[in-house]
Amino acid sequence: MKNNGSIIFRSGLTMGGIVLLALLSMISSVLIAESSKGDAAAINLAGSLRMQSYRIATRLQAVNDADADRLQTVEREIDAFERRLDQLWRTGAISPAQSDPRHQTLQMIGSSWRDSLKPTLQNLAAGYSPATTYLDQVDDFVAKLDAFVKLLEQDTEAKMLLLQLVQGSALFMTLVLIFIAMYQLNTNV
Repeated sequence: MKNNGSIIFRSGLTMGGIVLLALLSMISSVLIAESSKGDAAAINLAGSLRMQSYRIATRLQAVNDADADRLQTVEREIDAFERRLDQLWRTGAISPAQSDPRHQTLQMIGSSWRDSLKPTLQNLAAGYSPATTYLDQVDDFVAKLDAFVKLLEQDTEAKMLLLQLVQGSALFMTLVLIFIAMYQLNTNV
């Protein structure tokens, strides 16, 4: 009796193929989900940086506060901004590779903050420049943050699209194997 042609052997191969597809699908889902860790936190932090930038501008324009109180409030806002910016690097969503566009964009945001906005705020605190100097720069800075958020969103969407593609392919291949098994059963039994 030829063992390769038996129905039990072919059914076992089909079931083995389905199990293999299921395992590959599950493993890829876990890997893609693991690579998405920190993406939501990074998007939230980047969004909070936008808010913090405008919050500093609002604090600068506060008329009711005494100058000393207003400047202390602005200093606290600057510290909060820098903590969030540092925390953004630690979310795990930003690749350490220098060639990654998210890495490059976040470096550009950090250098723009350190080289332009923060010195402007420090000069303002020392009384060397008017509040409008910061207000003129903040919109451009927030546009950079918007571009960064867009990059994060696109990366997360690409990962979800890959997950859908893997799951859809595994489902399609499983259905093909089931139809092949049903056809063999129908023709051989």
